[in-house]
Amino acid sequence: MKHSSLVRLFGRLLIIAPFGGLLALAACGSSGADVTDCPSSAPAGACCPWEVVQNGPSTLPAAGAFHTACDPYCAGDGTHATAFGCTNKPGTSDVVVCTCDSTGRRPAGLVAGPSAPCSSEIGAYFAGMARLEAASVDAFRALHAELHLHHAPRALRRAAASAARDEIRHARTTARLAGRFGAAPQPVTITPPIARTLEQVAEENAVEGCVRETFGALVASFQATSSRDPAVRSAMARIARDEARHAALAWRVARWADGHLGPDARRRVAEARRAAAQKLLESQGEPDRELARLAGVPTAATARRMAEGMIATLWNPALHAAGA
Repeated sequence: MKHSSLVRLFGRLLIIAPFGGLLALAACGSSGADVTDCPSSAPAGACCPWEVVQNGPSTLPAAGAFHTACDPYCAGDGTHATAFGCTNKPGTSDVVVCTCDSTGRRPAGLVAGPSAPCSSEIGAYFAGMARLEAASVDAFRALHAELHLHHAPRALRRAAASAARDEIRHARTTARLAGRFGAAPQPVTITPPIARTLEQVAEENAVEGCVRETFGALVASFQATSSRDPAVRSAMARIARDEARHAALAWRVARWADGHLGPDARRRVAEARRAAAQKLLESQGEPDRELARLAGVPTAATARRMAEGMIATLWNPALHAAGA
């Protein structure tokens, strides 16, 4: 997937998404798939979706919610991070699915931390984004090291190192935005991973790069035109350009890795990508008015349409066979 092709795709999706009519979801399972907790191999405190059974029917809106609106449903047991979003589990009225951030490349071993103290939803939003951008620095440094370990082409290694430098700028930019709205990001804690096989690297890249980071780049592009705050629009425009390159890198790494994995390993990586895409679709909550207006965060319906269109297009085998 070339950077220019990805940018053109984002342009089409951003024109269509607010008005509906995107392509149907392709090859990503049913919309009612269960959301599972962290795998047993995840580090303590890892940020994975979790389910909370309520004492009665929840009062969440059908589209879900963000941040502090989720606290009555998701907080309080001391075993999970504060939720980024929450929705009713499909087919139930008393089970809430709580999720952490839904976009961006997370490093292996990232430990969930508490939400930053703040006085507004938008402050919490940018503080969480800044923390994830800082974590992405480590993610790309680790990717660079693992690409070297597995003898990847030099161009991929250089691109990963460049992406890490981009993320340093993004962390500083979003931390400044958080400060404008009365918040500061919490520090990043990472449990260093052990050396991993190429299949493990490819699976993480499929989930964190081909799904989460690609969608993050698309959302950033949306924010760059939708925010009513000039400083936010300017910051997100710069971030969106970089994140589109990072997303294109993820798809280039995926294509290279596929050529060095056996059929069974490729199947497992593809299944991990499909599962991550399904979780992405299920994790889109409704932003409050301040987030939508100032941060440019898309509504739940728009975000889902963007995700559906992204998945239906990028999962098209003909696109990759042609080397787009």
